[in-house]
Amino acid sequence: MDIDSDAIYYIEHSTNKISGCNMTSQQEKYELVLYIMPSCPYCMRVISYLQSIHKTIKTVDIRTVPGAKEYLIKVGGKKQVPCLFINGVPLYESEDIITWLDNHQNEY
Repeated sequence: MDIDSDAIYYIEHSTNKISGCNMTSQQEKYELVLYIMPSCPYCMRVISYLQSIHKTIKTVDIRTVPGAKEYLIKVGGKKQVPCLFINGVPLYESEDIITWLDNHQNEY
C-alpha cells in the first residue's frame, strides 16, 4: 500500500470541489483520495478491491500523515475511515466506496 503524503496538500488546495461529485465537461477524470488506517478491515476491503481491478489511487493514513485526522474531521465531520474524497466530497462506508469505484472504473 502506498501512502501519498502530498494528498493532504492536494485536497486542501484543490479547486475541483464539485457538489455531488459530478464531473464538469472540462474534467476528464475524478480526483480521488482515500483516507485509511491500515489496521481497519473495512479500509483493507477497499484496498483489496482496488488491487483486484489493478487500480491505484492516492491514500492517506490518518495515523501517520500529519494533519490528516484533523482534516478528515474538519471536512467530513467525523474521523471515520475509510473515507473516499471524490473531487473533495467525502464518501463513507466501504461497500458504498467499492460500489462507487466499480461504477466509475474508467473515470479515475
